Amino acid sequence: MAKLLFINPVVREEDEPRHVPYGMALLAAIIMRQGHAVQVFDANAWRESDAVLAQVLKADRWDVIGIGGITTAYRSIKHITAIAKEVAPQALLVAGGGFLTSMPHEIMRFLPQVDVGVVGEAFVSFPELLRRMDAGNCDWGAIPGLIWREALGKTTLNPEQPLMMDLDSLPYPAWELFPLEVYFK
Repeated sequence: MAKLLFINPVVREEDEPRHVPYGMALLAAIIMRQGHAVQVFDANAWRESDAVLAQVLKADRWDVIGIGGITTAYRSIKHITAIAKEVAPQALLVAGGGFLTSMPHEIMRFLPQVDVGVVGEAFVSFPELLRRMDAGNCDWGAIPGLIWREALGKTTLNPEQPLMMDLDSLPYPAWELFPLEVYFK
């Protein structure tokens, strides 16, 4: 099973943290249910230095580092991905969320550190990526909803992942991984 670090980027530097990372918390619950080890570094809530981020990235030998967010978090995402790839080059760096879904090829070009992107809802695509990774099969071309880099750096966008119709099948978000006291003072 994969050791995974989710990083929630800063949404708006000039604003207090108030955007609870619902999608990330839900995705964490889904993959924890499958047996993966998940930790979260909530940069949006804690607003820590780059030295603290580097310390977190060095704290374990992460298999996957996941980052995602909305478009207003792009500056933070760009900064974090550069540090993550430098400090933890062995980890598969996966990005997702609205910032990537809106312009997948362009974002992959702007962020060369990102290995794989999840376009659209990640609730099926991302767990499938982890299943394949655990099995030693990194053929990302067979997973709907991904954009990935081929050997020479060209990006390939797979067909879209169909929307989930049974939302009741989703687990309760893994709020225990997040500092909710920061968001709800």
